[in-house]
Amino acid sequence: MEETAFACALAFAAVPGVMGVTRGRRGALAGLLMVSPMFAKRAVGNRAPAAGYRSGVIWRRLLFDHD
Repeated sequence: MEETAFACALAFAAVPGVMGVTRGRRGALAGLLMVSPMFAKRAVGNRAPAAGYRSGVIWRRLLFDHD
């Protein structure tokens, strides 16, 4: 399986919710703090997108990046 970005994005998005259900408000906050750097790293990538294509490139990086 080469295309893992979509599954990772779904898993990252689920972590705060699952933590909130199992650990309450503090768990949800902990889950959000845990996945935020991972989302940020995936969105930033290795170099800045070209001017004018920023939002499209960021969405593609989040959902279809090859890792």
